[in-house]
Amino acid sequence: GVAIETMDQYKLHLARARDYFTAGTRPHYDVTKARLDLSNAELQLIVADNDLKIAWVQLNNAMGIDERLRYDIEDSLDFREYAVSSEEALEKAYGNRPDLKALMAQKDSAAMATERAKSEYWPSLSGSAGYSAQGSSYPLSQGWNAGVVMTMNVFEGLVTKNRVDESKAKTLSVEAQISAKKLDILLEVKQAYLNLIKARESILN
Repeated sequence: GVAIETMDQYKLHLARARDYFTAGTRPHYDVTKARLDLSNAELQLIVADNDLKIAWVQLNNAMGIDERLRYDIEDSLDFREYAVSSEEALEKAYGNRPDLKALMAQKDSAAMATERAKSEYWPSLSGSAGYSAQGSSYPLSQGWNAGVVMTMNVFEGLVTKNRVDESKAKTLSVEAQISAKKLDILLEVKQAYLNLIKARESILN
């Protein structure tokens, strides 16, 4: 609206400059300058119109609605205060951020991989049992068999140790990523909380 009003004013300036030049009371330079000012005002109107379209898209995107939807915005400073402490906001952020949840899941997976790798240090037991009946006349000859087998990796060229070390290193890497992500979230929440306080005080004052 401001850009349109500015452009209209420069149109009037150009018309007056032409009238003055035609009457011989002002030089042609004034016409040229008025035309340049009008061109700049028209350019500013194009920029403002583009900014307005982008603002509509951003607003609808923030509210999760169709970007093609148009509606009137009421210019009102009445608001319902959102009461939340910075600690509560941070706790909610930690509990709801999908990127942090994904890292936590990676940490659990890496920990499980470490335990599986460690299990290769210990022997494994397996058992089997069977029943058989054979013969050409009744009663048949019956038999039972059972067995237990224990296997143990005596030497695998340090494969097990390397797997354990690799799993531990991955766990440490994910833990470092989690710490970094929590710092990022802390910064975002603090900034948002301070902006919330600023907006509230701006409205009240």
